[in-house]
Amino acid sequence: MFGAFDPPEVMSSCPRRLQTVVPTQALTLLNSPVAREQARAFARRLLDECADKLEQQVARAWLLAFSRPVAAAEAERALDFLRRHGYETSALSAKEAVLADFCLALFNANEFVYLD
Repeated sequence: MFGAFDPPEVMSSCPRRLQTVVPTQALTLLNSPVAREQARAFARRLLDECADKLEQQVARAWLLAFSRPVAAAEAERALDFLRRHGYETSALSAKEAVLADFCLALFNANEFVYLD
């Protein structure tokens, strides 16, 4: 998985890393079994901490992923995504799957991947 992100050579000094952005990095984050498992774990954490309160789950996810509160427009888009994917009408296992897809999307956001 880490090969897509240009890891430094382990046998030589690397005082400054080169920055690269290539499509395989985004595809790795979307399709990697590791990223998907972490998204499922994140979804389970949100369900444990926020129960079935959708707005709280979105707010908590934003705080944990981006270290800031969710903006109103962002919350609206996130809630729309979750509702369109059947979150509110699903059984618990299906809710977890929809929430995991949402978490995976957060992991792929530029704000999550890049530091300012």
